Amino acid sequence: MLTRQQIEVLDKKKKLIRIRNTFDIGQAIEAAQEATEHGGRTGKGSSEVIQMGFIPEEMWLYDPWLMEANKARNHGDMGAYHKMIVKFFEVHPEFAPLHTRKYWQGAR
Repeated sequence: MLTRQQIEVLDKKKKLIRIRNTFDIGQAIEAAQEATEHGGRTGKGSSEVIQMGFIPEEMWLYDPWLMEANKARNHGDMGAYHKMIVKFFEVHPEFAPLHTRKYWQGAR
């Protein structure tokens, strides 16, 4: 959610303008924490899904990893898209829930 927008004129002759946007990422962080409490899963029963994370809509416009992921998706390269999304969550772990690991012991 956009909370503040500031426009500043740097140079009138060269027509340089700086726009600063401040947005709230609290909802995405709270969603990731809530998913962590449920073992990284959302949904109930058979529709249960393991979430990679929660990305605020505004981040798609500013974050370089998400911008590249969007370009890759638009070109149909889902491998590069997935790689960029994974890299985003490595750089911003606060948006990704912690996943519980399950280890299965084989029959002896």
